[in-house]
Amino acid sequence: MADAVSLLELHNAALRSREGWRVAPLSLSLDGGRPVLLVGPNGAGKSSLLRLLLGLERRAAGRVTVGGLDVAKLAPLQRAAHLSWLPQHSDAVEPMRAVEWVAAARFRFGEPAATAEWRALALLAASGLEHLAERQTDELSGGEIQRLRIASLHAQEAAWWCLDEPTNHLDPSARGAVTRQLAAACEPGRGLIIATHDLALLHAFPQARVLGLRDGKIAFDQHCTSASLGPDLSELYQTRVREQAVDGQRWYYFAGDL
Repeated sequence: MADAVSLLELHNAALRSREGWRVAPLSLSLDGGRPVLLVGPNGAGKSSLLRLLLGLERRAAGRVTVGGLDVAKLAPLQRAAHLSWLPQHSDAVEPMRAVEWVAAARFRFGEPAATAEWRALALLAASGLEHLAERQTDELSGGEIQRLRIASLHAQEAAWWCLDEPTNHLDPSARGAVTRQLAAACEPGRGLIIATHDLALLHAFPQARVLGLRDGKIAFDQHCTSASLGPDLSELYQTRVREQAVDGQRWYYFAGDL
């Protein structure tokens, strides 16, 4: 993987529905040098912004480019080299061996099935998931499936990962395992964009850029360690967000969580 990630940019880009702007015209440059966390209440536009970046829907205005190339004009295999996608909701997984499922994410390489499986096995081992390789996917827990989905992002080897609520509906153990897996994925040559309500991810990614969204617009653009982030989050969610220092690091949580 290269040491630098191509710029992912919105140029006055927007999505619109009959009710109004899902993402209002927006210009934004993401350089991949640090993770980007998209936060905001339901309906704020987090998932829509991811879909806009990925070129999954027809834009109402503007352009989205990666490395200067218009995402909407990329051939499927080109797009797969630049952008990968982990949606919040996905179709039911067809029963198959877990290693086959991860290997399928290497579709863009056109390599023999045996080679794809060999590489998938190596990725599973690196993620501590080799014990799942021969299991059938319909036998796995939600947390195990989510960890396999992230292993599939590794297998695709795209420069940018876009993830929508990756820790949603997971129990505390699975949530912790997925968070650690994502934190380990932060390395040179990979851009990471995560839409989330999980404020614990702010602790897991202390180097992150945090974009607060409201009504399809950016309400704030902060570094994760900014002293004003707690008040900004409280204003964004219209509920109190508490901040606590533990071992020199900031933790954020909604007041009702404890």
